[in-house]
Amino acid sequence: MRSETIFTIFLLVISIVGLFTSLKLDIIHRGGEMGPGFLPLVLSSLLIVLILVYLFSNLARFKNKSSSKKRENKIVYYPHIIFIFMLIISLALIPLFGMLVSLGIFSFVILLMIEKLTWYKSLIFSILLIIGIYFIFDFLLGMKIPGSELL
Repeated sequence: MRSETIFTIFLLVISIVGLFTSLKLDIIHRGGEMGPGFLPLVLSSLLIVLILVYLFSNLARFKNKSSSKKRENKIVYYPHIIFIFMLIISLALIPLFGMLVSLGIFSFVILLMIEKLTWYKSLIFSILLIIGIYFIFDFLLGMKIPGSELL
């Protein structure tokens, strides 16, 4: 229970940072079009609400459990460490390779190491994810995805 709570609080902090970062961007342009800050604002707000609901439901469930159960020995599990490490690496790679490539690397490693998919299934899913995100943002929403210095 303790490691799950710590990880949930970490995700809550990341979502709050995302919310404040999205407030620095234009939410709506003068013509009434959605600005680059609209979707991050909506997603981070939704994440904050869902994480808070999850956190409070876990705390209420934990209080109802009897104290005779065996305590958790590990504070952080291996998948949590991989996820946090890959999140930090992916965020650092955005200026270098761009948002899409960084997201592709992140999803590939997470699917391969945490979800235990084979490398080719992880690669195919990551490529389809990148194509889908590019199509949604570039063609449907008309928003340019942050590029890179190298690509």
